[in-house]
Amino acid sequence: MSGSMNRRQFLAASAALAGAVTAAAQTPRPVRVGVIGTGGRGRSLMYNLARIAGVEMPAVCDIDRRAAAAAASIVTRAGQPEPERYVKNEHDYKRLLEREDLDGVIIATPWG
Repeated sequence: MSGSMNRRQFLAASAALAGAVTAAAQTPRPVRVGVIGTGGRGRSLMYNLARIAGVEMPAVCDIDRRAAAAAASIVTRAGQPEPERYVKNEHDYKRLLEREDLDGVIIATPWG
């Protein structure tokens, strides 16, 4: 099987992350989420996550430094610490994925 994810796998993974975020309100420790792809779709998701108590976003990644900066400001305006930005190149997302302090990662990059 290839490394790509089909629609069914994507929906299953999305449901699992949604369950983890929902559980954040009932857990004593925050759910820590990284975001890869901080364009319009990614930032929209981040606005929603920022409203959920118990969700932290310590890392954002985008090849567009301005998009990453806008995403970081969503996090800080929500009263959270400035997230680490992964903006070096199109492969910098791999460093974000290597973090061991994240409970989940949202990938909001374009499909194509």
